[in-house]
Amino acid sequence: MDHLAPSIFDDDLLALLGRILEPDPTPESTSGLRLRFFQPGFSWQALVDLAIAQDVLPALIFSLKQRCLLPPIPATAADDLRAAHVTHQLEAAYQRHLERQADLSEQLVEVVPALNRRGIVPALLKGAVHLTLSEPPWHKARSMRDIDILVPTSEAPNANRILQSIGYRSDLDPPPLDRHLPELRFPGRCGTIEIHMHALAFSARRMFTTEEVWARTEERAFAGGTLRVLPWEWHLFHGMLHHQVADRGYSRRLLAIKGLWEFTMVGNGLSPEAWNSVVDHASECGVIDVLASWASQANRLFGFKIPSELPISDRARAHADATFKRASAPYKIRWAYFTGDRLRFAFRRETLAVRYGLTGADSLTKATLRHMIFLTRRYGSRAAQWLQRQTRSP
Repeated sequence: MDHLAPSIFDDDLLALLGRILEPDPTPESTSGLRLRFFQPGFSWQALVDLAIAQDVLPALIFSLKQRCLLPPIPATAADDLRAAHVTHQLEAAYQRHLERQADLSEQLVEVVPALNRRGIVPALLKGAVHLTLSEPPWHKARSMRDIDILVPTSEAPNANRILQSIGYRSDLDPPPLDRHLPELRFPGRCGTIEIHMHALAFSARRMFTTEEVWARTEERAFAGGTLRVLPWEWHLFHGMLHHQVADRGYSRRLLAIKGLWEFTMVGNGLSPEAWNSVVDHASECGVIDVLASWASQANRLFGFKIPSELPISDRARAHADATFKRASAPYKIRWAYFTGDRLRFAFRRETLAVRYGLTGADSLTKATLRHMIFLTRRYGSRAAQWLQRQTRSP
């Protein structure tokens, strides 16, 4: 996670966003929201800005539409007023989101059969799964930057060649990577495709190994071909580990609203048996408090009903509280914590050794030098400007 969202200073606005995105709305809660929109001090612009900053604008618009909460456009409004109306603006934004999702879906329809023809059955990770589903309709509102495809390690170079043979181009200057090959992009198409050899970054891999992920995936027909996906309880667990451990959200106390919303929507439909499986596994691999904190955050923000199978310790509650508190701290303080942890983690012996694959007595020195060269090459003269922008952000 390279991006730090702006600080959230309006607790009431955050709570309002959470109420709009709740998984089980009632007529009473929807009526209460409708009244809230007419109260003094409410600002559609502020709500939309918050959703954009937290990467949940499509989810917000979807929920408003589903609950008939978008204000009607006056029938007599002139064209310029109609175009500027909040409902028109949000409808247009959601249509752009759907067009992007359709483009990503079309790429998946092309890529999966291409891999199948060469004997490769990929597994979809994270947001890619939602591209294959239309029901329930919230799946369409889950935005994503790229398509994550897991293939057997021995097949990764072949999969990369297959995608390049149908027009994809590889990132020529990728960052050091430990779980997937350089991003692939098709000119003129949305997003990128990442071919993964591992389901998680090395820091989270022992908690849900790639072998375990493969063993738990289930085969599914798609676009005249075949792919594999995790059952929902393991999709939920994988997503939690990605946000909280691999991306260090737990250590950094990052309030990841988009990830929490997906966790809430998926977790809301799990059976007690499914929760028992996840809780048992989380306990065995030592991340039960991480899972419990994540669930507590979802409960506080979206009213997620914490299953009785998941124990919430005092430590987990305290961490969830600290995460919300950190989200409202001044940006410069949050940025200092965030950047300090990023640098410490990036230059840690284990991180450098895994990302650069160096061994021997001088491996740490060589890896450190290589990473410094990479940072200089990638950011170079932009580093000072980037640092200045970060420290001046609100």
